[in-house]
Amino acid sequence: VAKQRAAQPELYSFEGLLRRESLQWDPTINSFLRRLWIATDADGSNGVDKEEYLMMCKMMCNATGLCDRWGDISEEMGQHHLREWDFDSKGETHLNYERFKGCWFQ
Repeated sequence: VAKQRAAQPELYSFEGLLRRESLQWDPTINSFLRRLWIATDADGSNGVDKEEYLMMCKMMCNATGLCDRWGDISEEMGQHHLREWDFDSKGETHLNYERFKGCWFQ
């Protein structure tokens, strides 16, 4: 996270945080997040468990070019995803939709 902040400090400025926060109410963003929720909840349980969450993280790394040429993530990135799960899940075994949605606006 520190590397991300250093690389793109404007995203973490007060103005940047406010802009990101306001996206939560954008209908296009909400439609995208709903589709992402459905795709991530692979077992249709209406909750995203740790395995589904980590798969989503890996797919996002693939989509953004952060994986190696075999689609694997670094150990450091894997540890980052586990820390993100701990933060986003707030000690629960599954994310409900609200926690899932919130994890995109940190």
